[in-house]
Amino acid sequence: MKSFGKTLLSLSAIIALLSVQGHAFQQEGVVGGNTEIAIYASHMMPEEEDQDARTTVGATWGYFFTDNIQAKVGFNLSDSGGEQDYSVTPGLDFYVEASPTLTPYIGGGYYYSDRSDNEGDPMTGYNAHLGINIFVNEKTAIAPEYYYVSYESGDFETTFTVIQMAIKLFF
Repeated sequence: MKSFGKTLLSLSAIIALLSVQGHAFQQEGVVGGNTEIAIYASHMMPEEEDQDARTTVGATWGYFFTDNIQAKVGFNLSDSGGEQDYSVTPGLDFYVEASPTLTPYIGGGYYYSDRSDNEGDPMTGYNAHLGINIFVNEKTAIAPEYYYVSYESGDFETTFTVIQMAIKLFF
């Protein structure tokens, strides 16, 4: 589990070094009026010992209202111990100072999952995250991300830390 996170971080560092070395382009993705489509894989690590880690894949769609503010919605499929569930995560990202090839951001959002407690109630909660777009050309980026997810259902509460890697296309 920990090696998955280290592998993602190592891959991100290598790609970041390669993409900023002698770059001959200026990113055109994080611009007001643009749309972002992303696919990703992540590893969710529970903070409670009685919970299982899970692997998640998903996609997001986002729209940039300004050069710094993006609204987005994600759809995730996860697997934990043979149980599969989905979640929907609408949210906002705020992009801070950008360079020609790097655009860091922070964000947060709502979390809804069909995974339920013993009473059959769905899980709801929130997430907070940070990441960086590492542009490989004007409108394509890879993005390592770190999430904190907290959700509950009835008397049940849980939190996860998440390491995620996304490939993003901007239009």
